[in-house]
Amino acid sequence: MIIKADGNSPARNKVFCAIAIIAGSLCGSSLAYSAELEEIIVTATKRAETLMEVPVSVAAISGDKISDAGITDVADLATFIPNLQYSDSTLVPNFFMRGMGSGATHNIEQSVGTFVDDVYMSRGIASTMAFFDIAAVEVLRGPQGTLFGKNTSVGALITHTGNPTESFEGRISTTLGDYSTVGGSAGVEVYVSGPLSDTVSARLAVKYKETDGYIENLADGPDGADKDDLGVRLKFNWDISENTTAQLKLEHAEYQTEGLITSDVYKVVDPVVLAVFNERYADIGGFKEGLDWKTYHDCSISEQVGFCSDHDQEQQTYALTINHEFDSGTLTSISAIQKIKKEDRFLGTDQGVLGGVMQATRDEEFESFNQEIKFTSASSDTFDYIVGIFYEDAELRRDPTSNFDFGLIPDPAPGPKFLAVGRAEPWQQDTESVSIFGQARWQFDEDWTAVIGGRYVDEEKSFSFERYFFEYLNESVRVIPPVGFLGQTVFRPTETRSETKFTPSFTLRWDGLDNTMAYYSYGVGHKTGGFTDRGINDTTSDITYDPEVVTSHEIGAKSTWLDGTLETNIALFYMSIEDMQLAAVVPGSTQFIVNNAAESTSYGVEFDWRLGLSDNWTMGGNLAYLNATYDDFEGATCSRPQANGTVPGCAPDAFGNMVQDLSGETLPQAPEFESNLFLEYSAADVIAGWSLDGRVDVSFSSEMWMQADLDDYMRQPSYSQVHASVKFTSPGEQFSIGLIGRNLTEEEVMNFALGTPGPLHTYYAALKPPRELAVQLNYNF
Repeated sequence: MIIKADGNSPARNKVFCAIAIIAGSLCGSSLAYSAELEEIIVTATKRAETLMEVPVSVAAISGDKISDAGITDVADLATFIPNLQYSDSTLVPNFFMRGMGSGATHNIEQSVGTFVDDVYMSRGIASTMAFFDIAAVEVLRGPQGTLFGKNTSVGALITHTGNPTESFEGRISTTLGDYSTVGGSAGVEVYVSGPLSDTVSARLAVKYKETDGYIENLADGPDGADKDDLGVRLKFNWDISENTTAQLKLEHAEYQTEGLITSDVYKVVDPVVLAVFNERYADIGGFKEGLDWKTYHDCSISEQVGFCSDHDQEQQTYALTINHEFDSGTLTSISAIQKIKKEDRFLGTDQGVLGGVMQATRDEEFESFNQEIKFTSASSDTFDYIVGIFYEDAELRRDPTSNFDFGLIPDPAPGPKFLAVGRAEPWQQDTESVSIFGQARWQFDEDWTAVIGGRYVDEEKSFSFERYFFEYLNESVRVIPPVGFLGQTVFRPTETRSETKFTPSFTLRWDGLDNTMAYYSYGVGHKTGGFTDRGINDTTSDITYDPEVVTSHEIGAKSTWLDGTLETNIALFYMSIEDMQLAAVVPGSTQFIVNNAAESTSYGVEFDWRLGLSDNWTMGGNLAYLNATYDDFEGATCSRPQANGTVPGCAPDAFGNMVQDLSGETLPQAPEFESNLFLEYSAADVIAGWSLDGRVDVSFSSEMWMQADLDDYMRQPSYSQVHASVKFTSPGEQFSIGLIGRNLTEEEVMNFALGTPGPLHTYYAALKPPRELAVQLNYNF
């Protein structure tokens, strides 16, 4: 069942008021006495340690908190973690940490490595899958190139899912949600866990969620974006012998969407196109400029050939982990196979407003094999170590095709052209990577500990690319367009590149004060180079880009105060980025190419704290200051207004390319200030033995640019969001009912934005969800 209601729904308002009343009554209670905080266990050093012990800037959220707060995916998670941005444009999801990210293109490597149950997720699109049966999530800030594999140049996201248990248990959880605009959601999540024999236990987790799109489509087409999520995970634990254990994980996840989230057209610059917009939508008052969770996504003409925007993706992960215990430590083998297949169809350029100038398909298949073998010595007060080897073999195939009908453009530019034509640009990339790594921890004095590590990587890539044109809507018949038309017809044979890199790390830890640990860390992060897959217009173009190297210095301190009732973590960091990889739009097109943006610098402060006010009350928060700028970037892509001549600052370089100088300017997705403040309440036996848990979060972000060219139309203003949740749990914790409110003040926040050039000069964006209210019912057995 999907709950639907308009913005003034009485039912919705009652639920909202109930949350507000409960939160208000909690805040009005008296604070009786302080209580010691519960320890948080993390694995940031590949060993289980408390959050206050690890000399790393890390944020951790438990699975219970994720469930209670209604965090359903990484996009929701990023709301609560300063200096972590997640841009989900449906087609190209991206993480940004401390101002650095991968960019909106399909062949650039990740800057923030993602790991699920210690398995490296090689493809960034794997992060678009919904959370289910999560035990904990850790966000490690700064380069993690020693222990956490390749492409963790600015951080790592580590997810742990639920493991099989020695006793039988399970849970059924259902959620019904409603957006303040249109649409809603309904989902169910189930897990069952327990022993199958004296030596084997298993855990089965299943999730299904159906979501109606929250962006109202004012044209003839689907709202953005209807989505169905399905996830199934099966884990087996086998005690092979007294010293040997094995875990097998089989996981399948898939989702389908109809309608694009990235289809909120909010600015039309060209007056001729604007007149067409106003005429087409005269019955609803013409085109309305601005961001408002409403869009114009017209499939009426395209539907004649059975085409409208949708996205289908499915992926499988098969992982086998074997641990053997020796007296001196643990030998671990992790073998994993990942498969991802996705199919995208979307109306590009005009988003269907003109009837489908560009009908695009973007199909992709990815398969990888990962193998890690490591030895972790037994923990010691004086000396311990980790050594290992990592291997990856990956194959990526993409088949982008586009059908253009330029006859739909008002007053098309004169000159020879095909009014209707198709273009295909299939490509393939194969990657083979081997790395060896090690880290040693030595306590050389009562108060001093040194951690020294490094990773050596040897990687080879091959790339093949082809471009050809075909008759409109008929790929079987190739044609030869005029020279220079949408890029010359080009076929490229396979090209290869290889690189090696050693990334060292060093940490010095000091425990000279009671209840305080201070540290200094030095680390080097590395993101491999590659090949750009777009904007290739002739046989002499250099399609390669260089690796990105990040050098980081960090000073931090973690302290407990007031008899363990107050925790504070502070980290000051300085990161120098050499040959920063940047995805930029080619002037006069909607194609992204990858190049190296000279040098950049990112520095700032991250501060986290928790305070136990009483046995019932806990408050805390985090604050981040960030200054991330280009040190030297004279050849940057011009913005849309610059390319169209309406804004100055664009000039030809030595090769005649129109560029701008962004030296000293701010990186995209890098707000100067971010913060989050929360207040939690927990009490047992509140009413007839039922317990009560409540939490309110207020998050803030200062303004930031959404794209690297610093186009003012793609600037997200500063904003604040309020989230709240309340949960009642029965005696024995068998039943619980929760109310969840997200973005209660209904802030309009972009997580992706893009402009189209030339005669279709428009801007569109992906907006994060509006206010959402949900009811969650849980049954534990």
